[in-house]
Amino acid sequence: MKRNESCPVDYQQLDQNLARSYAFVIFVMLMLIVFLEWKWLAFLLLADFFLRMIFGMKRGFFCLPLARLLKLLNISPSPVNALPKKFAVKVGFVFSLALTVVYLSGWSKSFEVLSYIFAAAVGLEAFFNFCLACVFYNFFRGRSRLASDRQEQGIFK
Repeated sequence: MKRNESCPVDYQQLDQNLARSYAFVIFVMLMLIVFLEWKWLAFLLLADFFLRMIFGMKRGFFCLPLARLLKLLNISPSPVNALPKKFAVKVGFVFSLALTVVYLSGWSKSFEVLSYIFAAAVGLEAFFNFCLACVFYNFFRGRSRLASDRQEQGIFK
């Protein structure tokens, strides 16, 4: 039996336009961290990703203002599967935590490199609608499906 890879597991959806605009805000914050050396913004990023990871995608600091802005600009919602985006928030939390730890450790070069990597990933989502963490989510999900399919077929015993 062939499975449909695009079929969501929990049928939750979220607005792609909101996710992309949120990614743009995170990108701007990372640029402020790197170029203006507002390294304290790493704490705000960590708190924001923590809120979104624990309480849901719509509980971040910027979600309500961005949703209102999209509505004001008459940009209609574009629903997408929420699970890969939830995974992306968890990856963002890990990056934010790493940024904060590296900042507190005083490793300025590592902080800068990590900020650039994080900004590149977030910039892909914001500007090109390409969610790098979502690609990893789908890759790992496919790998686990492959293993479970082999188990079901009796290949692994």
